[in-house]
Amino acid sequence: MNRNERFVCGEAFRLVLPVWAMLRMVMVVVLSSICVVSGAQAQQSIELRVASATVPAGGTLEFQLAPTTPKPIVKGRQGASFTTGVFAAPVPAASILGALQGGSLFSPGGDASGFALPSGNSVQVSFNSTQSLLGTSLDTPPLVLLFPVKATATAGQTENLTLDPKIADWVDPTTGQNYAVTLTSGVMTVGGTLSIASISPGSGTVSAGKKIVIRGTGFVAGLTVKLSVDAKASTITVVSTSEVDITLDTTVNLTGAAITLTNPNREAATFYSFQKYASQSASKHALLKLALPMFSTLTYTSAFFHPVLSGSTFSGIALQNTGTANASIQLQLSSSSGVLGTTSITVSAGRYVVRDVSELFPGVIVPPANSTLQATTAATGIQMLGFTGDDSAKTITPVDPLLTP
Repeated sequence: MNRNERFVCGEAFRLVLPVWAMLRMVMVVVLSSICVVSGAQAQQSIELRVASATVPAGGTLEFQLAPTTPKPIVKGRQGASFTTGVFAAPVPAASILGALQGGSLFSPGGDASGFALPSGNSVQVSFNSTQSLLGTSLDTPPLVLLFPVKATATAGQTENLTLDPKIADWVDPTTGQNYAVTLTSGVMTVGGTLSIASISPGSGTVSAGKKIVIRGTGFVAGLTVKLSVDAKASTITVVSTSEVDITLDTTVNLTGAAITLTNPNREAATFYSFQKYASQSASKHALLKLALPMFSTLTYTSAFFHPVLSGSTFSGIALQNTGTANASIQLQLSSSSGVLGTTSITVSAGRYVVRDVSELFPGVIVPPANSTLQATTAATGIQMLGFTGDDSAKTITPVDPLLTP
């Protein structure tokens, strides 16, 4: 190779090297982009709607919140505000709606639980779904809340049912991120005569031929009953304008079933069925007095919780007796140093209680962390739910029971 050839080869090498370096940089960028896309999945979206409704004065509004397409939800919270309703008693005379009377979370596996917390003219609901089944069915809305419409309301009055975009956290179990949420609010209009307030039994398996009592307003002879589940009303007895008794032709699970009553004039009302339980006695904790627990369908004879106490943060337990007899629940609070206290509480049949740890164990100094609350009972049909509250933020977050410490 002569001098000129060596020069040409050198120049060629100097030209090729920068080109190869640039190609290498491009490949690194492309590969990095692929890694980023595969490592952090794109945010998914969910659209939620509140059904508008026409409800008579003296009737009951079932606030129904549902997604437009099935989406699994592992946990979250949603706020809603109202035009005139003020739900912390006493309710002002100018309001159309009365205080929150009940509510339920529906999921195909019965795994959803949470709390509804009214404050002023708004309600905030927080929830968990241990199996991420909440939101996966369009047959039943994930959330319903019950509000009475005051008898003094006049036909044509309206109440905005507004979903709060600032409190709209619905978590995708696949990514662990919040869904990108689109909210569509509804309107309640005072009018008509027909309304459903409760169904009993409203949850669980109901045998064929067992009497089901439907209460509400505006029931007249000749009304029809339709269910979303695979059952038909074999008998329909209009006891009064406020009570209809029915029996079914087959055994079904009524939890979350849509039950529609239609009067001969074709006015109809649909109610998503659940069993409404009453509070046995109010908590002494101001924030808990307003809280409505919503339990999963699971029952326990033993469960464990880990209370958290720090600053304005507190913890406690909610217990609901779905059985037909009073139930005694034993509670033991312990830490790494040993047992801190024991107590028991009796929950009447068809009632629930919500208690702060400090109410259950007065005078006991509870460590801010690393303590365990165990609840045990010999009774059947006891539902349990823990929670962490914050007096400053005015929030209550559900905590699912643990089967082991």
